[in-house]
Amino acid sequence: MRLWFALIGLFLFCCEPGPREALLPPEVNIPPIERVGDGAGGEGGAASLDGCWPGELCSCDHGLRGQIECRGDNSVCNCDVCPPFDPTPLGAFEPCGGELVGGWRATASDFSTMSLIIYSGASVLESCPIHLTSQSRSYDLRFAFHEDGSAAASVSGPDLVFNFEKDCSPGQCEQLGALGSGSLECGEAACGICACDMSGPGVAREGVWAQNGGTLRIETGAALLYEAEYCITDDQMLVRDPSGVSIVMERAVGIGTPLPCGELGTTECGLNPACGVGGCVGGGECSTIESALVCSSLESCSWDATSCSGAVAARCGLADYGAVPGCVYVEGATECAGSASECAASGVADCNDRPGCVLDGEACVGVPPPCSQSAPVDCESVPGCHVVAAAP
Repeated sequence: MRLWFALIGLFLFCCEPGPREALLPPEVNIPPIERVGDGAGGEGGAASLDGCWPGELCSCDHGLRGQIECRGDNSVCNCDVCPPFDPTPLGAFEPCGGELVGGWRATASDFSTMSLIIYSGASVLESCPIHLTSQSRSYDLRFAFHEDGSAAASVSGPDLVFNFEKDCSPGQCEQLGALGSGSLECGEAACGICACDMSGPGVAREGVWAQNGGTLRIETGAALLYEAEYCITDDQMLVRDPSGVSIVMERAVGIGTPLPCGELGTTECGLNPACGVGGCVGGGECSTIESALVCSSLESCSWDATSCSGAVAARCGLADYGAVPGCVYVEGATECAGSASECAASGVADCNDRPGCVLDGEACVGVPPPCSQSAPVDCESVPGCHVVAAAP
């Protein structure tokens, strides 16, 4: 799922491949190893003092590993010293496909089955299963697939703490880094394990989408931003990306426009990054002044520390719905209603972008299709049309 990687920043890069040391020593005929610690149990091997391999790995219960310690004439498998590493198996997935046109947002995700895709340049070096230790900050993934083939995607989060085997990486744990605006910090823990903290960013992208059977793709120019298998049932979509992340998404249509900063109270003001608490008042050029010091120095202006000021965007971005005042999600079944404005009401710059309208000299002519023929995801962009709950 390249878009997820590109947005989250989990494309990993590393050094050029080099020789990889064996994780375990050569096989030797040794008596059983004694096991100690909470994970003690299972089959194992041991060695006399001369044949002991201190620091090497040994097997504990529940798929975990320990580290060999040499105690007197015995080798002991200490099952308490190693970080947990028991990757969750990836379950079966049937990519049934389905109608993508519309808006989608994630309602649940499972990163426990994820594998790190490690790159060197454009080449895949390894795919390393992880042991997920913790996940914080929710994963907010959104799509808008339009009828004209254009697409938008946005993502924020999550923050993950996980382990993976150092032997899977062609370099040292510390040499791994995240491409994109996400951050990844890894360090070597005990027992050949890399321990990592990953923080996902908030990023948005636009491109064109295509669907082939149960696979969806989003591209921009010649670059592949996203590719994943999917299956839609009613208004729910299950997504499985190549890294093994599973996502549940539901249809949701965003409507509205950002409210002007001046209409927001001090609490709401911080919900739109374009707005800020405090503003210069007094008419004329006062409203254009952003500095409290400059504002207060002018006789006709004064600084109001309780006002909300700034210039909002003309339209809501995909990541704004449900977050920025004036931009809301309409959930459940929806349809496009209203009366589409005549082509003549459109400006020269917008005419050719409207279905059914063409530019004839300086005039916009034609007959726009009725609002009911527009998909809900495209409805708000058609003058005179709006999204409503679908009739039962």
